[in-house]
Amino acid sequence: MKKHSRPNGTILTLLVAFFTVLVLSACAGPAGEPGLPGNPGSSGEAGLPGLPGPPGLPGISGAPGAPGLPGAAGYSGEPGAPGQPGVQGTQGIPGISPAAAIVVSSGLAYLDEPLTVWGSGFRAFEPVTLVLEIRKNKDIAVVQTRSTNGNGAWEIKIDNLGKAGIPGGDVGNKASFLTRESVITLSANGEDGSKASAPVRVVAGKRPVEIVEVIDPTPVPIGASIVLDKNTFSLDDSLTIMGSGYKANEEVTVLFNVGKIRPIVGTVRANETGSWVIETGALSGINIARTDLAGSGTLLSEAGSVTMLGQGLRGTMATAPVVVAGSK
Repeated sequence: MKKHSRPNGTILTLLVAFFTVLVLSACAGPAGEPGLPGNPGSSGEAGLPGLPGPPGLPGISGAPGAPGLPGAAGYSGEPGAPGQPGVQGTQGIPGISPAAAIVVSSGLAYLDEPLTVWGSGFRAFEPVTLVLEIRKNKDIAVVQTRSTNGNGAWEIKIDNLGKAGIPGGDVGNKASFLTRESVITLSANGEDGSKASAPVRVVAGKRPVEIVEVIDPTPVPIGASIVLDKNTFSLDDSLTIMGSGYKANEEVTVLFNVGKIRPIVGTVRANETGSWVIETGALSGINIARTDLAGSGTLLSEAGSVTMLGQGLRGTMATAPVVVAGSK
């Protein structure tokens, strides 16, 4: 026996409402005027963002802007730790200064006297120290450092050698070391490497006073003269020539002064009173010390006035004017 199910109540209700609408629609009159719009409803919640679109093409670069002002300097950092010292190099060959030299005012230096030292060939404006070398590593610095001039030269004056030294008169304090050596080295040491030295002997005390005997020189006779028996002559003539005012026993040479060549007439010794006389033969026959009066023709070429000279070996001198004529 079949069972028949009863219709559901909800379905029935829907059916009744549907037929009611159809009936009302059939019986409805013309549509009325639309009503006024209602108030807007509240905004709904924002939707989720859409996916990003593809990037656009890059725009054209704009003009560069003006440079900005420099920023303030930053604080300096802490200095780093010093590095380890390098390996000590080998000792180099000492430099030399072949042009440097010194000169000492006296090679015999007295402790109670001044001393002057000059130097040259050093570097311009180079500081220099004078040192007396008496023993290795125990040298005496004689003077404090002095600087050279722009030419590398210098002068050091020590007022009293025994009171010099650094510090406080070491030269005098070490006099026994200095004076016992026959010679020691005085060296000038430049701070730029120049060095020069000179030998000196250091002696205690002062230089002894030397007594010099003063001998008054014999005064040279004043007014010496020579006279001829004739002042005009030729080479064929003989002459008598006399002189006075010379020193006693002075050797006298009589000659003609005619420029570079001085033909000799003769020599004679003055007597105790300083007088002398020469009597010649014919001048053309005189040939003394290769001054042949006739052969050289010197006097003839100098025709006219020439000078006759009487020259003494001890400095006395007299002259006389003569005239030499041609041969007769």
